[in-house]
Amino acid sequence: MYFKSQLIMSIYKSLYRGQKHLLTRPSLGLALGSESCIARQRKYDSRLFTRGACCSKSIPSLYACERRRALNKTYIQARHFGISLNNRSSTQDGIKFTDCIELSCNKAREIFEQDFKLYNEFISESETESLLKEVRKYFKGLRYESDHWDDAIHGYRETEKSKWTEENSKIIQRLRDMAFEVGSHHNTLVHVLDLAEDGYIKPHIDSVKFCGNTIAGISLMSPSVMKLVHEKQNHIWANVLLQPRSLYVLRDCVRYEFTHEILPNETSSFRGEKVHKNRRISVICRNES
Repeated sequence: MYFKSQLIMSIYKSLYRGQKHLLTRPSLGLALGSESCIARQRKYDSRLFTRGACCSKSIPSLYACERRRALNKTYIQARHFGISLNNRSSTQDGIKFTDCIELSCNKAREIFEQDFKLYNEFISESETESLLKEVRKYFKGLRYESDHWDDAIHGYRETEKSKWTEENSKIIQRLRDMAFEVGSHHNTLVHVLDLAEDGYIKPHIDSVKFCGNTIAGISLMSPSVMKLVHEKQNHIWANVLLQPRSLYVLRDCVRYEFTHEILPNETSSFRGEKVHKNRRISVICRNES
């Protein structure tokens, strides 16, 4: 036990100094695809997360694990991560074994590591208030609708905006820079969706007539659970806990082959725990088809 403690502290210190190593000791429980790897990682420190490029509140990183394959050899590469000031998971280049996603199987993991990104604390609290101040002006006095034109949304108000204040235009541009590939032509209209407390979005895949290979949205005001299910293989699915101020990005396979929905409060849960959604506003950008 003393030797194991010393070994862990040695790795801990070396990675803190900016060195990269490969962790291969089976005694650390880091077997490829092993549930014990994920469970033991949470047990050691549930506050660890991989660092997002635009996280506004993080402190220097120590280490985090992600899997990697090569020549049928099992090993896990250690990378830097940050520790959230509010003890919530955030991301580096995407989700990568964070506390914000629940995956049904290894196939789902492979797909979502490639084509789904999640950035917690993508915007600051002051930026949140700036966005809400602008969109509330439009929604003031409008009632919530019960039926959507394609029957995809219940209990909602929505609009599309092409012009924003100078401060909010910078936020929208940062979203596009993060979500869309260089050279991608984005839709100039930004979709703003206001869901009531009892509102929800039904399972659907956005029409290729109106959207290209990328959908990206900032979640505001309330946590919610987004469920994504493969259209033809429903045993492949993911539940994503969307925290306020987070940015999610659906690309390629996840965008074209998975339905996505925001769960109603009657069924909204994440890893067996109830997640109650209050009023939620999302700011959504898409690229052109």
